[in-house]
Amino acid sequence: MTLPNQCQNPSQPDNNVSDMLTIGKLSHLESVTSVTRKLLPLAAFFMAFTTVMTVLIVYMDNTAIKHYQFRVNMSQDYDLLGVSQDDPQLIMYIREVHLTPAIEPNHKPLKSEDEISEDTAYVIDLLHNKRKGFFVEAGAYNDGRTSKTEWLEEKLGWQGLLIQPDPRHYFSLRRHNRKHSQAIHGCLSPSPYPKEVSLHPENEGIKMNSIHSSLLDMDDSDWFNTRVKCFPLYSLLLATNITNIDYLILETGGSELLVLETVPFDRVHIKALNVVPKRHTRCLATGIADRPEVRTTCTMIPGDGVGPELMYSVQEVFKAVGIPVDFEAYFFSEVNPTLSAPLDKVAESISKNRVCLKGILATPDYSHTGELQTLNMKLRNALDLYANVVHVKSLPGVKSRHTGIDCVIIREQTEGEYSALEHEGVKGIVECLKIVTAKKSQRIAKFAFDYATKNNRKKMAKLYPKIEFEKMIVDNCTMQMVSNPQQFDVMVTPNLYGNIVDNLASGLVGGAGIVAGASYSANCVVFEPGARHTFSEAVGKNVANPTAMLLCASKMLRHVNLHYYGDMIRNAVENVLRDGKVKTKDVGGQSTTQQFTYAVISKLEMTKK
Repeated sequence: MTLPNQCQNPSQPDNNVSDMLTIGKLSHLESVTSVTRKLLPLAAFFMAFTTVMTVLIVYMDNTAIKHYQFRVNMSQDYDLLGVSQDDPQLIMYIREVHLTPAIEPNHKPLKSEDEISEDTAYVIDLLHNKRKGFFVEAGAYNDGRTSKTEWLEEKLGWQGLLIQPDPRHYFSLRRHNRKHSQAIHGCLSPSPYPKEVSLHPENEGIKMNSIHSSLLDMDDSDWFNTRVKCFPLYSLLLATNITNIDYLILETGGSELLVLETVPFDRVHIKALNVVPKRHTRCLATGIADRPEVRTTCTMIPGDGVGPELMYSVQEVFKAVGIPVDFEAYFFSEVNPTLSAPLDKVAESISKNRVCLKGILATPDYSHTGELQTLNMKLRNALDLYANVVHVKSLPGVKSRHTGIDCVIIREQTEGEYSALEHEGVKGIVECLKIVTAKKSQRIAKFAFDYATKNNRKKMAKLYPKIEFEKMIVDNCTMQMVSNPQQFDVMVTPNLYGNIVDNLASGLVGGAGIVAGASYSANCVVFEPGARHTFSEAVGKNVANPTAMLLCASKMLRHVNLHYYGDMIRNAVENVLRDGKVKTKDVGGQSTTQQFTYAVISKLEMTKK
């Protein structure tokens, strides 16, 4: 029996079947290709449409994210709010976080020379067409349409700083025609320290480039109550490393004069100033209505012993000159606790006012309540007054064994021996714990380094350029201080040793009635005499030396940016001492406290004339 061909040789496929399969495959491919060709234009259209929409959505989302992120960023990092305007950490923060470099602008037609505003043309003429100058414009709005400095930048090669609080206008500002300028999203603080303010609807008619603008044309209510940071003008200038301004424009919605009062004009030079005041506005950064004279409130603690008499001298001097400072006085004493104000009330006042003028508090021989902590310790801990600074300097007309002494002693005063960590574990054996932490040691060291940098001291520290660093044990330090005090510049000490050294150093330049000091926290400063001596035996005798307290007041005025008055008082005190006609008993004279005070007032009146 013969088998069919396919059975005889199964490995050889049937040619007809193979041809049929091939034809079927080709037919299927042709149909798929035909459908693909028909759908390709439609697919291309959808792809193009999707791409365009994606780009638009991403752009819109990216812009919204940028704006939102700015609002978030401006609401964070509260640590620097309230610090001094020349604080190195604040300057570095502004420089690295807020100060944006110039970006490549869009090319738009520039204003012609005929379109320059009259005030800009006047400034150009006033400065004799100066090239490569420097300007600061607060209220630089949008893309230059209302900016007064665009022509200076583009035609004369000026550089500048543009300040804009509104996030939308800030982004617009960076995108247009400002290739030689740096921009900052924020506003100018009316106080000598950073603040935070809200942008929200204000009185009708205020322009959009006001830092307290009425955002009347905004459709998105999410922009209402946007919070931004306000920096002192001096802080921004230090961040740019430029303190010589050729042209300053202030359009800050009513706070122009407040902003100017924060500027230390002995360190900042302004050639041309354009102030654009606003009417019917209120300064949101201060929360008070505009007023012709801005006054500072300071907490006053007269202290014990002759403290009230010395504080009276300060008040007399302030009255005679008309210094715009109001005192919020509290009697605060541990030796007379019945009449003393509560600790929490005094601490609250200092925290609110951020500055305090304080006399020396006496420490009783024993505690009435059994507590180990003194009132001084409690106040320091309540306010975290961790850094005590005593500037020991030879004064003219005050005779002493050494001359030319100029030393700053900085001590950590929240830990160490003066922490009242004591107990009697076994009768007759008392243990006192001395605890020193790395965290607080690093904090006081950084404070000292920053102080040396800010005050141009001769020696600086380890994380700073050109460091000069020495160490010395306390017994050798006291010997060196007595034998060769001129070698010391800035000293950093723990609590007990610093107290010993600064009292010793005070004796080298004239005693406790000569030296001023201050205690610093992150949020406030307490100005007090540098040597702890209440001089209780002289109470009511009118013989105490008011020099130290007057110098404390001078330092306080400089701290609150009243440099003119602060320098005036210090110069008057030094002139009285230099003349040598009026001296109290502790520095070799026979004059009374009142006579010395009137002599200082007389010098001040001569200065005013």
